[in-house]
Amino acid sequence: MTVRVQDHKGDEIKVGSKVLYGCPDETEQQADYVAEVVAISDPDVVYNPDTDTDDGGYNVILTIKFASGEIEMVKADFNTMASRDSYEVDGVVEEVFEEGGDLEVINP
Repeated sequence: MTVRVQDHKGDEIKVGSKVLYGCPDETEQQADYVAEVVAISDPDVVYNPDTDTDDGGYNVILTIKFASGEIEMVKADFNTMASRDSYEVDGVVEEVFEEGGDLEVINP
């Protein structure tokens, strides 16, 4: 089994990837929104305290670091369709996790 993490465009996110996080108002502000992916957690099921079960989703956590030193944690959820497509094409189980759109790879 392999794990792939991607942005909403399908570009792969790896440790070391440069990403644009958030939505800068103007092009001049983009530098403040650039971060580097410094860690990606192993996939895990999320505990939901409201239901006292593990139905809170299945995801990975991306840790990103800005030039200022600020650290953010961003969730990438399991993408069932992309994972199924990979298996049906080559028979290899590949779990695909996709960040929902707040983060975009800028050096694919």
